[in-house]
Amino acid sequence: MKFLGPTESSRLNEVVAVVLLFLGLGMTLSLASYHSSDPSWNTATAAVQPRNLLGFFGSYFADLAFTLLGFGAIVFPVLIFALAWRWLRSQVIESAIFRCLGAGILVLGAGTALSLTVGWRPFGGVIAPGGMLGMLLADFLRGSLNQTGAFLLTATCLILSLYLVSSFSVSRLATWCAGPMGWFRTVSARLAQWREQRRQQRRAEE
Repeated sequence: MKFLGPTESSRLNEVVAVVLLFLGLGMTLSLASYHSSDPSWNTATAAVQPRNLLGFFGSYFADLAFTLLGFGAIVFPVLIFALAWRWLRSQVIESAIFRCLGAGILVLGAGTALSLTVGWRPFGGVIAPGGMLGMLLADFLRGSLNQTGAFLLTATCLILSLYLVSSFSVSRLATWCAGPMGWFRTVSARLAQWREQRRQQRRAEE
């Protein structure tokens, strides 16, 4: 078994995939049901039972994730689901170290981008959109490169992270867009044909 990769036993791979799927689902539910008044690392409350769907574990996890990473924490369950899919299909994960590096850059880059572009603070102003780490990185980049330079560097890191963590490539972009663009052209052609029929019908009525 390679680092992060599946084993030669497909049955064991399926078991690990199921565990990862439930882990990702648990992260998703805990983040989605976050409430600022739930018990957490930095909140003292007299509430007996947290409102988080995963109870105390979910409330503490969601608070820590949102505090550090903001909405960039949503990337975590997405990565877990992608890893589970690999294990379920027994696909070898090549260059696992670089993929982990890309995942880290993606999470931090997302938080930094949110701190650079989003000004509102969700959950009653308790959580910063990019989290504490995103705010620190955004402030550092602004001080070093100004707003434009900080945005360009963050965008570069995000694109680089996509290359590292997935099979994304610019050459495949045209293939991925071929389906939606074909559907859009078909709908546009039908709409133009419908308009022409309506125009001819009105002329005939006149």
